[in-house]
Amino acid sequence: MNKLTLTSILFLSLWSKQEYAQAITPELEWEVLTAIGEGASDVVAFMDYTDDICMSGYWADYWWGVTSTTPAGISYFVGDDLGDDYVISSPFELRNMGASSFIYTINNEANKIVILSYDNVLGFVFHTIDLIIPSLYSQYEIVDVGLIVEGETSYHGILLKAFDITANKWKALFVSVIYDSLGDTATHEFIPILVGSWATFPSSITEAPGSPDHAFYIWGYFNKNAGGTNHDNFISKVHDDGEIYSLVYSKAHFSYAGRDDIATEIEMDNAGNLFCLSRSDDNVSPYSDHIAVFKFNPTNGKRLWIRRFGEAILGHEYGHSLTVINGAGPVFGGSYSDGQNARVWCLDNAGNTKWVKSVNMTGAGNIEEVMDVGICPASGDVNVIGYRSSDDTYFMARYNSNTGVNIWPVEVYDGINSGEVTNNSMQIDFSETGDIYLGYVVQSGPSASMITTKYTQGVLKNAVLSNDEKLSVSPNPASDFIHINISEANASIRILNMSGQILMEEKTNGQQVFDIRMLPAGKYIVQVYGANDITTGSFVK
Repeated sequence: MNKLTLTSILFLSLWSKQEYAQAITPELEWEVLTAIGEGASDVVAFMDYTDDICMSGYWADYWWGVTSTTPAGISYFVGDDLGDDYVISSPFELRNMGASSFIYTINNEANKIVILSYDNVLGFVFHTIDLIIPSLYSQYEIVDVGLIVEGETSYHGILLKAFDITANKWKALFVSVIYDSLGDTATHEFIPILVGSWATFPSSITEAPGSPDHAFYIWGYFNKNAGGTNHDNFISKVHDDGEIYSLVYSKAHFSYAGRDDIATEIEMDNAGNLFCLSRSDDNVSPYSDHIAVFKFNPTNGKRLWIRRFGEAILGHEYGHSLTVINGAGPVFGGSYSDGQNARVWCLDNAGNTKWVKSVNMTGAGNIEEVMDVGICPASGDVNVIGYRSSDDTYFMARYNSNTGVNIWPVEVYDGINSGEVTNNSMQIDFSETGDIYLGYVVQSGPSASMITTKYTQGVLKNAVLSNDEKLSVSPNPASDFIHINISEANASIRILNMSGQILMEEKTNGQQVFDIRMLPAGKYIVQVYGANDITTGSFVK
């Protein structure tokens, strides 16, 4: 190597140590006020995303509505146009089907379930599927919905909480709907689920995509005594046997015998791994809550393993949301220390803990809880939305699904709507390109408002690097190889494009050489994940 080349490399290496570098962080693109209920004491809000539209809605004062918001943030209210037949007095659910969504709700006055279809081109399809609920049930409400789509046929699993008047007890009520859009025909079945002698309560439903029997799995809990002071969980399977839907099994499960268990959520991945989340009592005094995670054999409902988190620790741990990384295990979020610290756990398929991340931004005495967890389809990263009581707002975080390393620092709400974010319904969803959509409720005086917010997930911002000496990239610009030197051992290095897509990732003990000959010309980001922080730089090819 000649002297001129060496001098140039040293100069470029020093040039790369800038006072400011660009780091990928989410950027708030827009937020819209999508529903409002004056004086509403109970607001239930959901948000879903299709190719061109995200939706949200609310229930208040025996009235309902749907708000459509385009990806550009243009929002318009629909609902009045549906006519008096669809004045709904129950919370509703939304589910995707390609470029359209199904909307499920209950008309209590007409004693029927209503399924509407919303198309992002045609708007509401006014043909609806009306299901008359058997007269022996009352006080029913939709708990959750599953959906399987095969071509022009859609299989709907609607999970109801319903009171059986004749038996004088609550039951889980599964409603199957098989709808052929070409023939415009639908068949349905009502299947009651009762486990034990007392009341049964449904919690969550999940579908088995690609299964030949179009199966749905139900997770719930039931009373073990007349007073309803002690509960166990149950798991049920229903499937299409070629003619109608029928119940395959219902089996009781618990974390500890004789203690209290409350089922919360069930999820299945594309590989058929079935996981469930529960709030369960410890087996020793003071009988605090711990989080129980189950894996089941979907064929027979037998438990494959159980893992407990926060067991026998003074203070309660709560699990609020469960999702799955296809083929790689469950991820769930909640809180520990009686809700004072938010936490996310990631396990593998065998139940081993891969990583745990905590969020404690405001100190003792404040509530911080993860309320929803999702997997970004564009990056595969784990994303969470949560609540913190110190300023009644939400926070958002993103983690590498394999390592748990923060992709960007925890973001806190910085929008323009006044009021306090409430600690109830929060949802996170994504477009196929990785944009982030949040749904949450803000309370301002007597008014409760549903907010839908969009973040772009890979925006570059200037960030001060107070310890930029930890990272050097040479040469810069480069054409074939770059040398990345860092001061910290056992760190991870990522190279990303300007859209935030991870192109290369390696572990290093101080120096790493990357072959960039296959990369197109342009600017790239370098991120170093150490034990306690993230250092960011860039280079040009």
